[in-house]
Amino acid sequence: MSEPIIIVADDHTLIRSGIVALVRDLSDSYEVLEACSGLELFDILLNQSVHCLLLDLNMPNFDPLPDLQRIRMTYPNLPILVITAYDDPVYVQALLEAGVRGYHLKSQPLNELRVTVERVLAGERWIAGPVIQRLLEPQANINLTERQKDLLRYLREGLDNISIANQLGLSVKTIENNLTRLYRRLGVNSRLEAVHFVNKHPHILGNHEIH
Repeated sequence: MSEPIIIVADDHTLIRSGIVALVRDLSDSYEVLEACSGLELFDILLNQSVHCLLLDLNMPNFDPLPDLQRIRMTYPNLPILVITAYDDPVYVQALLEAGVRGYHLKSQPLNELRVTVERVLAGERWIAGPVIQRLLEPQANINLTERQKDLLRYLREGLDNISIANQLGLSVKTIENNLTRLYRRLGVNSRLEAVHFVNKHPHILGNHEIH
């Protein structure tokens, strides 16, 4: 019988090596494979029967939410532990809904990562304490301008930047700048995260209608 395979996917060599050493220290019964990009990760998944995936979110050729959803659809029983620096509650919630089994912050002590890995390998869900605290914090009231509300509504409708620019009679560059400010205001990093945020907190649009 072959050894259970664990993938450690992280593009930072030193961090990846540290995680690999930790996993091997837990048990010599695991075969640990390494990936430093989304391309390498999916190549391993395609060609190996993987027991668990330890994953950083910020890698070349890897788009976190859609690629995680793709992994979950293809390998529904594969436990995924995210090891990252990001603790934004909207982002975390989206990843948990995508099927992530564990969530660990790189700022946490190494012994806590050890516990997290052990719990996830045992079939449990394990989330770092600071992340849980952020999830339990009430979302701050966010006051948006009428233009920002318009942008959010168009994002929810799936319009691209060119279509939004045509609707508002503005240049594409202006729309890009406005979206950057909007993302910063919401504390998100992308169009997908902004849509997820407004779907979770529709009250920020009030009774606003696009005009």
